[in-house]
Amino acid sequence: MEKIGLTSETIFRPAEELMEEYIRTHSDHQLSLEKPLDELRSVYRRVKSISGEVDKTLEQHVERLEAQAVQKLEELEKKIVRAEKKNHEDVRRRIYDLREVLFPQDNLQERIDNFIPWYAHYGKKYFDVLLKYSPAFDQEFTLLEEIDS
Repeated sequence: MEKIGLTSETIFRPAEELMEEYIRTHSDHQLSLEKPLDELRSVYRRVKSISGEVDKTLEQHVERLEAQAVQKLEELEKKIVRAEKKNHEDVRRRIYDLREVLFPQDNLQERIDNFIPWYAHYGKKYFDVLLKYSPAFDQEFTLLEEIDS
């Protein structure tokens, strides 16, 4: 978790969201086309104004052209992000592997994994730790970290 900058709070978010955040913060490339999109909209506003002076009905045509152009650039931005994700495939794999350990079969760990291997390893103190750190009535998750001793 630490190697890829995840915390106990962020790990509960969907894997794709974690990957997207990692890419946006660790990429050396510009992934957002927000500035070019703003410039494009500005150009279309000027074109709409010019064409509207000639014929008001042309304004709707310009609006449709703008919507198509914006949509194409937004699709391109998604492809850029997808390509950058491929460049960071090792991190993607780590995120998915970590989530599979913590949330096997996209479920809570305690609902899938059996406690017997933990009990065999730690003995009675396994239950003592569970009782100590389990909130009785709080509706929140508790993460227990195994420390090598």
